[in-house]
Amino acid sequence: MADWGALGRALEAGGVLLASAHLGSWELLAEVMARRRIKLSCVVRPLEGAFNAQVVRARQAAGVELILQRGALPKMITAVGKGRCVVQLIDQSVPPQAGGVFVPFFGRAACTTPALAMAAVRTRAPVFFAVATRVEGRLELFFEGPVPVPDTKAPRADAAALTATLTGLVERYVRRFPDQWLWLHRRWKEKPPAPLESVKHERAGAGQR
Repeated sequence: MADWGALGRALEAGGVLLASAHLGSWELLAEVMARRRIKLSCVVRPLEGAFNAQVVRARQAAGVELILQRGALPKMITAVGKGRCVVQLIDQSVPPQAGGVFVPFFGRAACTTPALAMAAVRTRAPVFFAVATRVEGRLELFFEGPVPVPDTKAPRADAAALTATLTGLVERYVRRFPDQWLWLHRRWKEKPPAPLESVKHERAGAGQR
């Protein structure tokens, strides 16, 4: 396997967690890594339709193990324990009732999956961020990391903090390549709960009327 700097060394040492986004040629990122004989597991949503069936077959033909997003955390942890590189695209809106956490994204609170961060907190596996974008007619891969994993002994808070850090990296690359971000869903459709202080003021005002 060719050395890709810190990521290459981490992959040679064992399991790795890799965050990415629907930016540039994300399908080719997985294929390039699989062709480098990296043991790759990708967290995905179920896809329907003839075209999507071709996408799934292409992923599997490249040697990528697919982990369905619902209930993915235990399988992600198992895959990392087997020395695999587990990839998840984290720029998806996830309802709070499904475990999503609100983190800043372009100045607004966006409900985001903490699964990859939770796997990192539990396994202490190295965490990286990667995207594959088109630059002057060629495919160029960008890697960031290892990203520090918080260790305050508060797992939920640590996972939320790491999710915010990784989402900040997504924002940085979207700003760099705005024309290559493909996300057709409502990224900010989930609304965070009102701050406790504003709720107090509303109640106080209601009592005065």
